[in-house]
Amino acid sequence: MAKLRNGKTWFIAILLFLVLLILIYSRGPLLLQKSEGNGDVLLIFYVDKTLLPLFREVETSFLPQLEREMGINIEISYVLGSSGFVLSQLNLTKKGDLYASDDFYFAKIAAEKKLIEPSEARIIAYIVLAILVPEKSGLNIKGLKDLVYYDEELRIAIGDPSHVSAGKLTEELLGEHGLWEELFRRHNVILAPSASDVANLVRQGAVDAGITFNVFKNNIKGIEIIGIEKEYNTRVAPVVIAPTSFSKHKDIVLRIIDYMSSRNFEDILSRYGFFNKDDIKKMLPYATVPDIEYMFGKD
Repeated sequence: MAKLRNGKTWFIAILLFLVLLILIYSRGPLLLQKSEGNGDVLLIFYVDKTLLPLFREVETSFLPQLEREMGINIEISYVLGSSGFVLSQLNLTKKGDLYASDDFYFAKIAAEKKLIEPSEARIIAYIVLAILVPEKSGLNIKGLKDLVYYDEELRIAIGDPSHVSAGKLTEELLGEHGLWEELFRRHNVILAPSASDVANLVRQGAVDAGITFNVFKNNIKGIEIIGIEKEYNTRVAPVVIAPTSFSKHKDIVLRIIDYMSSRNFEDILSRYGFFNKDDIKKMLPYATVPDIEYMFGKD
């Protein structure tokens, strides 16, 4: 009898555990679970980690005003990572309110999968690739050609092209100029999980140099940014933001997107190293500068 009772107890415990698992997964990933009280709105933003400083600025410079106007409390929960990673999470959960990417490749996939609506997407700025080295590295690298043909083997970090927009852009840019295979032949190339991870590897001295976006000088100390020559820097990344197709708070999300597209936000973009379309065309005359029509086609 004791043996039977013991087995019965185990059966009940396992059954309760399975019920608990079903309840958890039916509500979505644990990292997205937060409660909304009366007058509270929880927004879930899928954001490339490179762009997080911009959204932190929105939280302080615009969100309080929006809360007062609408008479609500707004909380933002972030799903962060590379552009490819946050896209995969949005596609997996089919939940959330905003998607933000620093490229056109993954944003285009998001539209094709109907995770975002192209007519609601905005390009708020542009960023470019650059070379990062530790401060006072003494490498005396002047540009991309110097880096690839450096006379010693270097440890060079780039974003993984399979899911990191900066890495995909790097592969395209170097491939166009016949330097992609040469980079791997001459150097020890490390594939990092995001553009910001490349910058952090450089800051830590774990690598001698990195190729990633230009926007990390202001929020990651201990690095030096070296521009890529105009004739080589032919790829530009648009910063694309859009409400998701699943958002239940699209009116709020569109207000935030309007603010990030406005003149009031231009100083913040400039402070972090983001460029507008006119500036990027003057700076990089040989670069392709994608707009919404280039990315998604005509309506």
